[in-house]
Amino acid sequence: SLCGDEIGVTIKVDNGRVADIRFDGRGCAISIAAVSLLTEAIKGKTVEEVRNVSKKDVTQLLSVTPGPGRMKCALLGLAVVRKSLNIGS
Repeated sequence: SLCGDEIGVTIKVDNGRVADIRFDGRGCAISIAAVSLLTEAIKGKTVEEVRNVSKKDVTQLLSVTPGPGRMKCALLGLAVVRKSLNIGS
């Protein structure tokens, strides 16, 4: 991310479901909170269900809507998860 936040995820998929997911990295409170909530929310879901997680879903997990300058922080974890699962942006 341009802001310097760095997030990595490790995802174990078993029979098309997210059996386990972990993240590591460093970043601002928004990016860390968002990826933490996201990993909890998608554990146990199918890859197809994860594909359908939207930007709005992530902001709803946060219970706040980040300002325009922080939206990238909130969505960094989702981008990393999608890339890890090869499901695009």
